[in-house]
Amino acid sequence: MRYSQKWWVIVALLFAFALTMSVLTAQTEESAAVNVPSRAKVQADSVGAQASSDEPEQKQPTLEPNRDTASADVENERRFNELRRELLDDRAKMIDWWLMFLAVIIPIIAIIGGIFSFRRFTEIKDEAQRHLEEVRAIRDKSELYLESFQATFFELQNRTGEAIEKWRSIANIAEGTNNELAADTWFKIGYLLSPNNVEGEDFEGAVAAYNKAIELNLSGPNLYWAYYNRGNAKTSLGQIEEATADYDEAIRLNPSFDEAYNNRGLEKIKLNRIDEARQDFETALNLAQAVGNTDLMERARLPRKPQ
Repeated sequence: MRYSQKWWVIVALLFAFALTMSVLTAQTEESAAVNVPSRAKVQADSVGAQASSDEPEQKQPTLEPNRDTASADVENERRFNELRRELLDDRAKMIDWWLMFLAVIIPIIAIIGGIFSFRRFTEIKDEAQRHLEEVRAIRDKSELYLESFQATFFELQNRTGEAIEKWRSIANIAEGTNNELAADTWFKIGYLLSPNNVEGEDFEGAVAAYNKAIELNLSGPNLYWAYYNRGNAKTSLGQIEEATADYDEAIRLNPSFDEAYNNRGLEKIKLNRIDEARQDFETALNLAQAVGNTDLMERARLPRKPQ
């Protein structure tokens, strides 16, 4: 709870306490008022006491009481009692009103305090959750650094299978929190599983790895290379039309991709699309000459026959 909220609740509680004390004070005054004797009774008691204390030395003559004076005293006593009852009734109404007010305001104060406490509890919980996520992110980042170091070490030692497992662990950790890193890692896994890169080539595994990389929004040059490499893996699996579609996408992303033109031409020969294949070979040769790709220039000049 913030400081302003704390002081607000404290002031409200002090106000309720003051009201309660005022009610108790009023009740005490009421009890005292009820026990106050009437003026006539006090006068009578005083006269009686004085008469009893003084012994008469001589017999006094008996006087006839004044009827008008007695009647006035009775009337004054009646009016005094009526005024006292009215005063007590007013105080009783005031006490009832304050009790009703307290019965309403105290629960309201308790509810408001509960709301502030719940909001503060929610803020503390959210803050703790953020700190926990930060700690997890730091832990995951540390694990990623360690796994990346080990994977790179295995690659340098040509321990490709172990390197793939390490990169796979990195991809699984990063996925969902750092999809860019996860996409690049799946691309690396696909490359290591591609033809001529690992014993017992796993073409289906390579296709699955490139699928994950593309789904995670792989960006930059790796994206058209992912389509190109996935097309090569599909070619090895005999998926000619699917491979041709991947080469199409690689060329769309990079119109100067000479190798993609050449490989698409090879697949079009298999589909008996000879004219289109010849155009792809010519484009591949021109692009290879422009960039000095001598290896592709030699391959593009070879005669192409349907397979």
